[in-house]
Amino acid sequence: MRFLAGLFLALSVAFAGPALAQSEPRLALLIGNQDYPAEPGRLRRPHRDVATLETALEAAGFLVEVERDADAERIRRAVAAFAGRLDAAGDDAVGFFYYAGHGAVALSEGRRRNFMLPAGAAVSSAADVALSGVRLDAAIDALENADAATLFVVYDACRNSFLRTGGDRGIAVERARDV
Repeated sequence: MRFLAGLFLALSVAFAGPALAQSEPRLALLIGNQDYPAEPGRLRRPHRDVATLETALEAAGFLVEVERDADAERIRRAVAAFAGRLDAAGDDAVGFFYYAGHGAVALSEGRRRNFMLPAGAAVSSAADVALSGVRLDAAIDALENADAATLFVVYDACRNSFLRTGGDRGIAVERARDV
């Protein structure tokens, strides 16, 4: 909650003044996933955090779209549609992307990558992450290709680590807590 209070304060300062006086389009996509099976575990706060940010961003003049408990296809479609709206808004647009939920770091294509885990995804191995997760860098690439002046990306995830520990068979799984 302290993080969101700080973020709210930063947004208030950055976008001070009446929302009607703004000249640049302000668009936001907020994704809050908390409905997960026993592995990796249900979360308590993402919906509440998204609601808090939605209120703050709307007060700062943003047009906000919210997805709650989105599966992988909904996450991908929401990001693609958001990138399209940012691009159409022009080169002075301000974009804000926020993801709250389970995340994972795993090896993909020989590199360490961050993933957003879809709601309902049962994940207990690196293979599960690669098959069901949505790569954060792919989402950021799509948003950066839009013609927006400024893009904020906030990855507020409980990250689970699925990295090899030695040899080909060992996978270290570190579970994050929903704090």
